[in-house]
Amino acid sequence: MQSELSKTKISHQKLGYINAFRTVAIIFVVAMHAVFSTRPVEGSFLQVFLGDGTVFFVFISGFLFQYLSDSFSYQVYLKKKLINVICPYLVTSVFGIAVRIVSCVDNPFGELNPFLQIPMFLSTGFFHNTPTWYIPMTCVFFLCAPLLLRLERREVLGGKRLLFLLLSGLILVPVFVPRVVVNDYAGLSALQNYMQAVKNLLFLTVLFFPIYILGMYAAADNDFVRLCYTRRKIWWLCALVLFAVAWGWVYIQFPDPHTRLLVSKIIFSLLIIGYLVHYASYFNSPTKLNRILDTVALYSFSIFFFHMYFLWVFDFFVKYVCGREIEEIAAMQNFWVWFGYMALRFLFSFLGSLSAAMFIKRVLMRVGVKNTRWLIGA
Repeated sequence: MQSELSKTKISHQKLGYINAFRTVAIIFVVAMHAVFSTRPVEGSFLQVFLGDGTVFFVFISGFLFQYLSDSFSYQVYLKKKLINVICPYLVTSVFGIAVRIVSCVDNPFGELNPFLQIPMFLSTGFFHNTPTWYIPMTCVFFLCAPLLLRLERREVLGGKRLLFLLLSGLILVPVFVPRVVVNDYAGLSALQNYMQAVKNLLFLTVLFFPIYILGMYAAADNDFVRLCYTRRKIWWLCALVLFAVAWGWVYIQFPDPHTRLLVSKIIFSLLIIGYLVHYASYFNSPTKLNRILDTVALYSFSIFFFHMYFLWVFDFFVKYVCGREIEEIAAMQNFWVWFGYMALRFLFSFLGSLSAAMFIKRVLMRVGVKNTRWLIGA
């Protein structure tokens, strides 16, 4: 991680390959939440293979931040993040927060006044729309942007970038520190629940920050990215991915079911970006596949915000129409029945979110809303 960067930075071009990466990332995130099994072997496999798809989004965020850093203005940067990230988060959170407050189901802050609950939901993201804890975390990355660029642009040891020298040590944190998040809020007061959620959020921020910096490094050093796809090296990376998955499989057998390692997804991220950059010209061509990838990438943030709500609807339908709890399906011994339910659950969530976002965007544009990103993220 100490190569000269000034001459190897990836040149600005249409980021078709990043759209492909976004598509992979959102598929993993939705599948991670939609497909699960309570049987030991299948459950462990799914957790290791699908778990921690958030790594991809963090890596992509760091990559794009570095890629667009030449004309960086902190004021403009924060304004864009407010419009494109925070505003759609607030708007799409209305439904989830309303459901939690009105139904009092899975509401750790239910003993408090609703107006006090709202900022507690929004500042943690865990409870009203599970995957949106990513937004408060990434806000920390936004605030640290000037510091990151200052460290990235400071040269030491004969032209080496200080931030990427630090990365050599920081990357050991997500590689060796297990992702242990306390999800047991039973018997705690609303304030205790909130403080536990904040601790979880801070821990995840520390854990994912080096991955964000790794994404920056991948955008800054073209030689490093190409090395990830060198024909003699790619088999080593594939072997590392398999080793990391096996490592995660063994590690996940320990008593804490929420403990897993991020290393396989980190290596997988490097493998994906190396492959995509190698074939960047193909992903920039006007093929039908690329149009699909561009569409999914355009709505990926909307899918991220919406997909959990569609899972709620699916589980409600299964419970009150089919007479089955989703946990009962997750424990099914018949593989094909389980697979059918989970495949439907994934497709309903993914395609439902995509269709809803496309429909809402079209309606908003027809009523005169030109910039729909601040409402739905697309």
